[in-house]
Amino acid sequence: MRKFLLLAFALFAFAACSDDANDSAPVPVPGVNDKYQGGFYIYNEGWYGHTPANLCYQAGDKLEQMIFQTANPEMKLGNTGTTAVFTQDYLYLVAKESPNLTEVDPTNLKGLSNLQLDSREHGQANSFAVVDKAHGVLTTTNGGAYVVALNPLVLGDRLCDGKCTDVCLFNNYILVIRGGKICAFDATSFKLLKEDIAPANTGFALADGAAWAANNNQLVKINNNLEAEIIDLGEIKVMYNQWAYTPTGLQAAPTGKALYFAAENGHAFYKFDVASKMPSKIFSAPQGFVTYGAGVAVNPHTGDLYLTLKVDNWTDYDTNIHIVSPDGKQKEVISYDKKVDEQYYYWFPSMILFR
Repeated sequence: MRKFLLLAFALFAFAACSDDANDSAPVPVPGVNDKYQGGFYIYNEGWYGHTPANLCYQAGDKLEQMIFQTANPEMKLGNTGTTAVFTQDYLYLVAKESPNLTEVDPTNLKGLSNLQLDSREHGQANSFAVVDKAHGVLTTTNGGAYVVALNPLVLGDRLCDGKCTDVCLFNNYILVIRGGKICAFDATSFKLLKEDIAPANTGFALADGAAWAANNNQLVKINNNLEAEIIDLGEIKVMYNQWAYTPTGLQAAPTGKALYFAAENGHAFYKFDVASKMPSKIFSAPQGFVTYGAGVAVNPHTGDLYLTLKVDNWTDYDTNIHIVSPDGKQKEVISYDKKVDEQYYYWFPSMILFR
């Protein structure tokens, strides 16, 4: 039986989107040899000007703090963590400032290699998607999007120039939000296939055999022929950070039958039924709290939503993680950053991720 299970695991490989699994590629599976088991990871921006990005792990009521730094006392992550991506064999951590991309072995959290961009040429790093076992794509604010060789990390050719934010692997396409519009590249040749597919300011999630993005009060559904369907949400606007890049909060249910997102300036959370194309409010933030970072994550094993909520001001930093059922019922609240002895940790969580 053990050999059968190991063989079953071996049949899975993982091609990562910045936020969701890819229908056309093998899906992520729990790392059987990972150092941490039974919980979830929180990738933190860190306290800008004081501490770099860092990674924590929550299992039950136990928080393991700064696990990357503990495993790598001689290495540092860059300032302001943004996106974290698991494959079956590696963990990739993106930071806005150098080192901008770090490759990590999840079995021991050891850093294997990193990528340091020239800030004058590239600006800041934003997001990352794994294309195959040998390549990924990294987006930047000034330099565009780049192919990156994996293990070890080496910066390759530029896919496109301009300001690029979210990136995703969808079937054999690489989708990039460039200058507020979606463009597509071939995931094998890296050639441009189509520009200006549709306007978008945040993305992506994969559901119902399509890639989804959002543009204010519209959802954008991209089919396999790279044609876009625009779905109007009326007065509901999908939240995104217009001031600085943060990972998208547009997330898909594991079944692919629903999307989730924050709206109303991060105070309300919605479920969008893919079949009926109808949104419904399922949860409201407690008074005085608002989403922070991506704000929304979906546990691929349970379908539960993990909502990151921070006090809505810059004099207090209380931050909680609300675990909510797919229909919006609160199941648990985890106090993630709370003043102790007149001091916060100043985690500033960017996103939650699962194995």
